[in-house]
Amino acid sequence: MAWHLVALAYIKAYSSKQVQPQSLVKNQYLDKEQHQDLIIRNENFDIVTLLELYAMGDISPECKIVLPRNVTTIIKDLNPRLENYLNKLLRFIPMQVRQVHESSTYEPAVFRIEAWRYMGVFYDYLIRKEIHNLLEIEATDNRASRFEEQLNEYEELLNCIKKELVSDDAGGPSCDLLHDKAKKVADTFFPIDSEKLIKPVASYQKYKDPKNATLDIIEDIFNTSMFHCHWFGDPMIPFNPELVNMNNVKNVIKYIGTLDKNNISLNPDLDCEYFNGDADLILDDVLLEIKVSMNPLKIKHIKCRRHLYQLILYALGVFVNEGKEIRKFKIYNPLLGIMYFFEIAHLNFTEFLELVDEIKPL
Repeated sequence: MAWHLVALAYIKAYSSKQVQPQSLVKNQYLDKEQHQDLIIRNENFDIVTLLELYAMGDISPECKIVLPRNVTTIIKDLNPRLENYLNKLLRFIPMQVRQVHESSTYEPAVFRIEAWRYMGVFYDYLIRKEIHNLLEIEATDNRASRFEEQLNEYEELLNCIKKELVSDDAGGPSCDLLHDKAKKVADTFFPIDSEKLIKPVASYQKYKDPKNATLDIIEDIFNTSMFHCHWFGDPMIPFNPELVNMNNVKNVIKYIGTLDKNNISLNPDLDCEYFNGDADLILDDVLLEIKVSMNPLKIKHIKCRRHLYQLILYALGVFVNEGKEIRKFKIYNPLLGIMYFFEIAHLNFTEFLELVDEIKPL
C-alpha cells in the first residue's frame, strides 16, 4: 500500500515538470553495477531525478551513474603521467609571498573539537558572501541550493502523500498520525535527513540576501557553509560563536574590500568530461583559491604541491569550458593574512589537454 501511495504522490507532484534526460546525463557513464552507493553519495543527482530517468526508460534501476571525480579527490591519487607533467610545469617556478593583513590563529574551541576543516569552509563562504554584497547580487551557492531544492521536494512529496492518505482513509486519521504515516512513506522513498536541513536552509535564505551585512549574519554564514561539508560526507555541526575569531573576520572583510571587483567570477562551475570542480574566484586573469591553515605554505611540501596541482587543473577546466587561458594563480590564507602568487608562463593548454585525453578517466 505504501508504494502505491508513493507512486500516486510522485506522479501528482512531478508530472507537470519537464525533464530532459539527455541533458541530465551528459558526460556521465553508465554501467551495470548496483546504484545504492550513488544514491547515498547524492553528488549530482537527487533520488527524484534518478526516478524520473528510470521512469522515462533512459536508465534502469540496476544501473549506476559513474561521475567524473572531483579535482580535490584526483590530486590525492594522481595518475603518474599527470603528476610528472605537473611537476615539470612547476619546476623552478618561484612563489611570491605577501602579508596582506594581520595574522591570526584559531580559537581554542576549534582545537577542542578539531574543527579545522569546518573553519576553512566557513572562511570560504564568508569571503564569497562579502564579495556578493559588494557587488550587490544574491549570494547563491550550488551545493546549498541543491539541498534547499531537496528539502522543498521532500516537503512537496510529504504533502502529496498526506492527501493520498486522507483520500484512502474515510475515518480521517488525526493530524499527528497522518504526519507520522506520511513521513514514514516519504522517508522510504526520499531518504534525506529533513530535520537537519531545516535550520541551514533558513540560514541560506539570509545568506543569499545582499541586504544582509556579512558581520550581522555570521551564524547563518556558518550554517550555510555546512552544506559544503555535508556534500562531501562530513557531519554538519552546530554553530558555536566560540569557534569564530571576530577580529580576524573583520580583517578579512576589510581586505576583501580592497580587491578589484570589476571583472570577477565567483565560485565558477568547472565541471567537464575529465573532472568535477568549482574554483573559489577568478579575478580577471588570475585563479584564486582560499586555503586556511595555521602553517605557511612551502612549495616543496606535498600538501602545498597538491594545492598547486588543484589550481592548474582548475585552469584546464576554465580552458575546456570557456576557451580562456589562465596562467596566473593565487592562494589566499585568511587566517594568516598571507597571499601567495605564482605564474606558469609556459603552460601550453593544447598539450595539457592532449595528455589528459590520453589518460582519462583521471
